Amino acid sequence: MFAPLLLLLLLAEPLSSAAAQEVDETRSSTGLTADQDLIDFGRVLSGEVVTRTIVLSNSDERALTLSRIMFTCGCAIPLITLPDGSTVEPEKLGDGPLCSLGPYQSCKVELEFRSLHLSGRVARRIFFYVNDEPNPALGLPIKAEIRPAFVVEPRRFDFGRVLWSGEKIEQRIVVRSAGAGAFAITGGSRLPPFFSWTADRVEDAPVPTWTVTVSLDRKPPSGTQTFYLHLDIASERIRTLSLFGAAEIEEEISFEAVPGGDIINFGVISGAEGAHAAVDIVNLVPSVPYEITGVRIESPQKEFVSYKLHTLEAGSRFKLFVDVAPGIEVRFFRGTVVLLSSHPDLPRKEIPFKGWINQQNSSSREDDR
Repeated sequence: MFAPLLLLLLLAEPLSSAAAQEVDETRSSTGLTADQDLIDFGRVLSGEVVTRTIVLSNSDERALTLSRIMFTCGCAIPLITLPDGSTVEPEKLGDGPLCSLGPYQSCKVELEFRSLHLSGRVARRIFFYVNDEPNPALGLPIKAEIRPAFVVEPRRFDFGRVLWSGEKIEQRIVVRSAGAGAFAITGGSRLPPFFSWTADRVEDAPVPTWTVTVSLDRKPPSGTQTFYLHLDIASERIRTLSLFGAAEIEEEISFEAVPGGDIINFGVISGAEGAHAAVDIVNLVPSVPYEITGVRIESPQKEFVSYKLHTLEAGSRFKLFVDVAPGIEVRFFRGTVVLLSSHPDLPRKEIPFKGWINQQNSSSREDDR
């Protein structure tokens, strides 16, 4: 609902220090005044949504147009009530002039303050622009003191490095009420399909307490997996709580090229001598054997590239040797070693290779002969 407003705030030009200093000076010339000099939301719980209402008035005999509202953060959302009682919804704020105020007319602006992801003492400002002038006609400070609604221990679901073995892995977070009073977890957002979650009330705890458990139920893709669990909270003041989680899923089978690491990098070689490299292949989950059924070289210079595969331990450990024969006559060569296997999750593995030919050394060696 508020996406256009947030876009408006992001696109607005930063307020210059000179413009900020002119706020008080332009107030009398434009006639725009407010019924308060400070918008104080008081003590707010983190995650709580609170509102305050201010009245803007045109104290001049000339009509003026409220053309723009700008904040120094996106934590306050305005809802404008016009003199005739109609309202300007936040999503309409980017469509043009907000409202016109005739001589001595007023309008109400209800500010919705969202404290999620804020903490401590918060000081912001809101600026009102009139008649499409570049400088604000009125600036009001906004302040609030954000206190924690919950104590969350630990602060995130951290699965760490995970080598999937087929067994479910769980992480738990304890959520205790700090300022929220009695609360219940009534629902939450869906997680990626390989995660699930549950929430259980802790009975007889000194303060209202819940345990939230996230389970890694089945094998996810390798690499970094992150998620947010957005919980629905039933309490007097808080409606939502977001918890972050991450896991680093390791590859079940590792391929370590020497030299190169993830890629076979022959570096700069002599075309007259060729080059050699090796790849260590290790299956970290031997309960699911890795059997190589074929090896293929894909390269524009494949007639110069050969391989040998040694099985050190069936289904678990292999050594792949890749050789570049002497006589290659290009400055740069590259290609891919393709491994085919019967493994259910890795039927095909591509290992790139590359290298450069030092043609000067190659020519000098031929001249020496």
